[in-house]
Amino acid sequence: MLRFPLRFLAAGLLACVVASGARASTFTYGDFTGTTVDFVGVAENTGATPYALFDTPTAFGDSLSFSPTDFASFAANGGSDSVSGTLTMTIRAHAGLALGKITLDELGDYALTGIASSSASASVLGNLTVVDVTPGTNAPLFAGSVFNPVSPYTLAGGATSGAFQGSASLDLAGLGIREVSLTFVSTLATQAGAGATAIIQAKSFHGPQLSATAGPAVPEPAAALVFGVGGLLVAAAARRHAV
Repeated sequence: MLRFPLRFLAAGLLACVVASGARASTFTYGDFTGTTVDFVGVAENTGATPYALFDTPTAFGDSLSFSPTDFASFAANGGSDSVSGTLTMTIRAHAGLALGKITLDELGDYALTGIASSSASASVLGNLTVVDVTPGTNAPLFAGSVFNPVSPYTLAGGATSGAFQGSASLDLAGLGIREVSLTFVSTLATQAGAGATAIIQAKSFHGPQLSATAGPAVPEPAAALVFGVGGLLVAAAARRHAV
């Protein structure tokens, strides 16, 4: 069920006093220990947005789960809005292990309303950057767009609503990579014509989730790096210098 974030009430007042070039807001969550990996230096930057978007994560097993309550975009009656959060961390395999698969999942809802002649839209976009930072290494592994379900969503028949789900998987098994830096940028945007409203938000009870696994730190010859987005797999040869 869609839930209207209370902070939208304050957002209208803040818009009146927050000038361009406002200082970025950074929220530091620290380190989290998993079963076979550690999530180190977890933090988010929300730009000029003065409150956390992803919110404090919870660790369980080898997963890090975020349950955002105010990560949403809302527009009405000729307005537009965009909100973006940048999540950063280092994922480090425990001693004697190397990283395996890293997966991300994001869930959310959207709702568009208006009269027959109204226009409205909502969109979600994610950008992921992963770099091998195993000591002695600084090798980019992936940089690009992920989490792009059928979006933007547009108004039809006076009302349109539904759920969105995005997922991605980065398979590092057999490459001997022990540590990566991860940057994930999630952006929600809305636009509403005269007489229309648009809202899109991450679900407060299941938000973005990140999990990672680790196995023996023994690289396999000619291993392949496989990245999957929405069920589509793109394979690329991956090589890394010996550490």
